[in-house]
Amino acid sequence: MEQRGLPLPTPSGASMPSFPNYRLGPIESPGLPCSPVVSTAVPLTPLPGFSVFPNPASVTLKIVPNRQYAGMARLRLYDVTGRLAREQVFDPSAPVSEVDVRDLGAGVYFYELWCEGLVQRVGRVVKAGIP
Repeated sequence: MEQRGLPLPTPSGASMPSFPNYRLGPIESPGLPCSPVVSTAVPLTPLPGFSVFPNPASVTLKIVPNRQYAGMARLRLYDVTGRLAREQVFDPSAPVSEVDVRDLGAGVYFYELWCEGLVQRVGRVVKAGIP
């Protein structure tokens, strides 16, 4: 540490300096002065129940299940005012299910994916106009 080694833009002589507490030790084992173990592992983020793509969509919206589900699944698309714009039932055991969105107006839509009596995924998708 070098005292006054970093010039500050404003004077701070009238206040108490903030000294770090060097005696805290590592969080996982308090009392030890330092820990030789360093971890760079990033915890894995689990996949959502379903993947919905492409976003933005212009012709079809594809739905891929990332797990095994029993029974049928239901997709509900809502416009920005909260009105139900589309509801489609599909089989989640299929590798890919498609929802035709050509007749929907361009804009932002919110979706819910229901399966096994629970909402498995919610999100937002943009319906692009066909060029």
